[in-house]
Amino acid sequence: MELLVGICILIIIGAVGFTLIRQASQRTRVVVAKTSISQYAMLLESVKSEVKYYPPATNNTLESLASTASPPGYERWWRGPYLKTTPVDPWKKEYFYHLIYGVVFGPKQFKRESHGPPYDETFTFPAVPGSGTLIIDNSSHPVASTRVWLNGVEIVHPSDINPHIYTITKQLTLVSENTIRVWIPSNVHQQNYYYLTITSPFSNRTSYTIGSYGSDNKVGGDGFARDLTWVTGQSGADF
Repeated sequence: MELLVGICILIIIGAVGFTLIRQASQRTRVVVAKTSISQYAMLLESVKSEVKYYPPATNNTLESLASTASPPGYERWWRGPYLKTTPVDPWKKEYFYHLIYGVVFGPKQFKRESHGPPYDETFTFPAVPGSGTLIIDNSSHPVASTRVWLNGVEIVHPSDINPHIYTITKQLTLVSENTIRVWIPSNVHQQNYYYLTITSPFSNRTSYTIGSYGSDNKVGGDGFARDLTWVTGQSGADF
């Protein structure tokens, strides 16, 4: 009986010790991840100061920083690689890196008053040549039909939109001087409108998020599974 009691005590002590060791290990990993994330954020700012724009988020990771080849649009200034390999966090998962493209046109409201001729207007705007994204927010008073042309090419067709489609996203190729034409048919019942925005990675408004998903490698979570996220302009004191 005394032997069994001793064995039970040893098992309990071992279990408690293992839990404490595991928790200490996870705390260390969190500290290492935070330190690395802040260092990579500093590197992103350094690269931006050199190449004028934040580097592309290849596969939503820092993979582009490990590339010798210049990404499209960065040929003139790229001096990579800035890292030997795509970095991974202490849980052996790649750090995530997301670019939030900056606005180069809009957000502008396009509406059609009831009755009368269709709305049809053309605008011009500058941009750095390269990729871009058109976003239509059709959620408030949705239109049933529209056409949008960029530089003479129709990029939004009436079949792309209806009152039940609240967001439209289209990938674009921008040039230095762009022309956008918007057409919306008249509506005899009520005033309808949507907001149109064009964004580009080559905008001085572009920002980023970088971080780790923690021990579970999933978005969200608590404790050691909590996301560790750094955003543009963040300071170490906020991390």
